[in-house]
Amino acid sequence: MSFQAMTWAVEQPCTSPGQKLALLMLANHCNDESGQCVLSHKQLAAECSMGVSTLKRHLQALVDQGLLTIAQISLDGVSVPNRYRLNLEGVA
Repeated sequence: MSFQAMTWAVEQPCTSPGQKLALLMLANHCNDESGQCVLSHKQLAAECSMGVSTLKRHLQALVDQGLLTIAQISLDGVSVPNRYRLNLEGVA
């Protein structure tokens, strides 16, 4: 867990509690060295106590707000968990 990422997530303006929760859970999984979070929609939705389709709407809103970048990854044509990068401007 990245304490800097968690602090950053708390300080970000979100338009709904679901967006804030998704952002906090991603920050909780943020790798200090790479700044990335790698987990499946299913795992993240379970941690947020919401359905996958609801989570996807919240994630898209975070992308639209410029708080999050999502890289969809596939290996040999098989989808693997997304890589999320929090846009941590100004975080050391």
